[in-house]
Amino acid sequence: MAALLGLLLFVFLLKVFPNFRMSRFLLGPAARVLYRDSAGWHKVELPWRPFEIKASSTGDIWVVTYAPDGLSRWSQGKWTHFDISHNSSGALAVSGKQAWLTDATGIERFDGQNWRRLPLLVRDSMAMAAEGNEVWVISVSGMLTHCVADDCETHSVTNQIPDHAWQSRILARVRNVGSKTLMRAFGRLWFIHDVVWYSRDGHEWTQWLGRDNARVWPLGYSGGRIWLKTWNSLLAIGEDLQATEFPLDPLSMQWVYDVHSGDGHIMLAAGFQGLFERVAGSWNSIPVDAALHAENVWQVASTEDGETWMLVTGEHGTIGGVVTAAVVIGIVLLIGTAVMRRRPSGPEPLKPAAQTGSPSPAVRNL
Repeated sequence: MAALLGLLLFVFLLKVFPNFRMSRFLLGPAARVLYRDSAGWHKVELPWRPFEIKASSTGDIWVVTYAPDGLSRWSQGKWTHFDISHNSSGALAVSGKQAWLTDATGIERFDGQNWRRLPLLVRDSMAMAAEGNEVWVISVSGMLTHCVADDCETHSVTNQIPDHAWQSRILARVRNVGSKTLMRAFGRLWFIHDVVWYSRDGHEWTQWLGRDNARVWPLGYSGGRIWLKTWNSLLAIGEDLQATEFPLDPLSMQWVYDVHSGDGHIMLAAGFQGLFERVAGSWNSIPVDAALHAENVWQVASTEDGETWMLVTGEHGTIGGVVTAAVVIGIVLLIGTAVMRRRPSGPEPLKPAAQTGSPSPAVRNL
């Protein structure tokens, strides 16, 4: 019974989180990078499988790859490929022409010309952020590392940010979708994991309170705004720390994976629903050539010259169908087992008292 429960949980997670690395490996074909310019959509040929994409302020596009590990950069009309190992979670941060990459024990820094390892030990990194020649790395145990060029210091933030994830490495990994838990914006460092915290120096932290203190998921910083998703909308936090709300209807929250507005247009990667753009108060689907098989759009980036980049996969393959069947069979077996072993239940447990939240700052609707 325990083995059945474990198998059912495993295949359920693969279906619920189809864009995790293990899910993509088992459920379907490898991801691809597509980009759109004035001539239309094109497929990018990379030496390794793409896993994450980032756009820098200089218009460079960085792609984290795996199988084997590597990193590719599109700059000034050509690709440069780096054979370099990295973590599977929160591995890359970029600022201008610079980039930082974490691996199992530390940080590699690219100064625009060469890679150099920073002189410190960093383990179990979860996410990172960069600005200028500074980089911040947060570990799954709540250790925050800050480096200015090659000068680094590390301290714990667990006494400032109460978070259940500090006690669970697995939970911290699962919640860190897209490596956007940590970001730098408006002269502040932001940590977003269910709720939002910010700090000017990384030592003293303040909680940002949104509407009804609702749970949020980070989607990154672009276009001068921090993007979050809630159960039914997008929130964009501006420099005044006020939030503008963008309703998701008719999209589904669980299929919203990424948002980017680097060229002034709000682009949204919505999984199997496709790629969308916010136009005149509504979400418009952006068509992609059928021959490119962009059925699952899970990351998007844009540059100031109007190019749009995205990471996509095609439809799930045969193994995906097997996983779906396993989920159905597992649920049937569990229900049957529960019926056969049904016993009288005890008294109903007391329900906790309802909690009320504190007043929230104004949220503008758009």
